[in-house]
Amino acid sequence: FAKMYGRMPHFLKTYNKKIYIHEDRGKDDGTWWVMYNKREFHINESTCHNMNATMLCTEVMIHELAHIIQQVTGAISPSKWLKARKLDNKKYCSKYAKTNSREDFAESMVCWLGLRYKADRIRKSKIKKMNEFMPNRIKFFDGLNLNMHPYKISN
Repeated sequence: FAKMYGRMPHFLKTYNKKIYIHEDRGKDDGTWWVMYNKREFHINESTCHNMNATMLCTEVMIHELAHIIQQVTGAISPSKWLKARKLDNKKYCSKYAKTNSREDFAESMVCWLGLRYKADRIRKSKIKKMNEFMPNRIKFFDGLNLNMHPYKISN
């Protein structure tokens, strides 16, 4: 998990203070979570035991760190986020994003990072759908001028 965390964009690590890794005791569902109003997140190690789960785990880590940025910091303007969300007219980059504004924020950040920085790993049809469904949220994230190191823009 340390290597995965180290590869996260700088802005996602700036506000996080602690990571708790819970061992697999065979009775959990692999859930990762953020404690509300705390700069920490919890990882259940059972999710990432095999290499096929690495990409999923990376996306989940981004998602959870996005919750910290939105909940705990003043880095995100709630009114600007809600405006961008409303302008995109109830279209989302994932089914889970439809749950509520907080989950939409975290899922949209995952999609935006993929679109801008890992587009070579995403199907063209998915890229088209993200551009169509969330143009205002993409513009919102683009406008934040976040420190993306070590990520580089995809061509």
